[in-house]
Amino acid sequence: MTCPFIRRRGQFTHDTGLDHNLPQDNAEASRLLKALIERTNLTGYAEVTHYAKRRTLYDEFLPLASPAFRLVRLQDKSDLYGALRHFFSERTA
Repeated sequence: MTCPFIRRRGQFTHDTGLDHNLPQDNAEASRLLKALIERTNLTGYAEVTHYAKRRTLYDEFLPLASPAFRLVRLQDKSDLYGALRHFFSERTA
């Protein structure tokens, strides 16, 4: 059995065979995320993308943003520290 994670250009990535999101499952992903948010104290989603203008899961999940659900979009590895600070910052009710 092979690992579903592969190494490409010095980075580990999940091998789906595709380099982009399949929009036909976005509604199901949103439904599952809503259920997860309802059952947890804090949920987060981080998206690493170089495609600022392409519609992604980040855009699909953005309406769900709340103190219990934090989203961040990273375009470069230098964005990671700020993303972690945002995710773990004190929540306001």
